[in-house]
Amino acid sequence: MSYTARDVKDRVVQFPKRFKLTAVAGEADTYELTAVTGTVTEVGTAINKAYLQPIEDYLGELVRNYTATITTSGWSGSEPPYSKDITVIGIKATDKAIVDLLSTGDYDNDLEVADTWGEIYKISTDTDKITVEFHEIPEVAIPIQIKVVE
Repeated sequence: MSYTARDVKDRVVQFPKRFKLTAVAGEADTYELTAVTGTVTEVGTAINKAYLQPIEDYLGELVRNYTATITTSGWSGSEPPYSKDITVIGIKATDKAIVDLLSTGDYDNDLEVADTWGEIYKISTDTDKITVEFHEIPEVAIPIQIKVVE
């Protein structure tokens, strides 16, 4: 879906802060407040679901989230940096990914993963995959989360 920018206009009135206070019959200390704006020189843009939903839909397409696991097997290279391709369907070669650890919920395992994470050299994107490079081949699987903001 593509988004088309629209020219949003403010409502412009003669008296923007003028209101009429009317007591509600039969209800003590209850009043109705009615705007008494005077001359309207610009009606402004109606802000409602029909106006905002396409914006929300478009923003939802701009942020994509993925998860993957960097496993301990299948590494290439005889010296650092060691590399490994990981399939991530939907990621693009042009994406600038933000990659972080994904907790397993096991504190001791997460500590080991965090220590191993320090051996990372770089992560790059390609069509439907990422390539990870490490100084040392990890001895523990590393669950990751990947965020792409276009």
